[in-house]
Amino acid sequence: MGMSNYILDNVDKFWAIADEAVSESESVGEFVAKMSWYRGLLNGSSEYCETPTEFEELLEQAWHEKWSSYAN
Repeated sequence: MGMSNYILDNVDKFWAIADEAVSESESVGEFVAKMSWYRGLLNGSSEYCETPTEFEELLEQAWHEKWSSYAN
């Protein structure tokens, strides 16, 4: 397996975990806290966040995408 496949597999793992965690979290803050353990899975990808603020914004966007479909 090449490095590119390894990185893409890790990104897929990150978002699979995020999909489960977002459903189990009662707030965006709880979701971000849960996912902080898995931030390293994004290393080397285009989704890697340089700062904690960028990481929070990425997850806040995912949170809103998930729950906006239920608000309508």
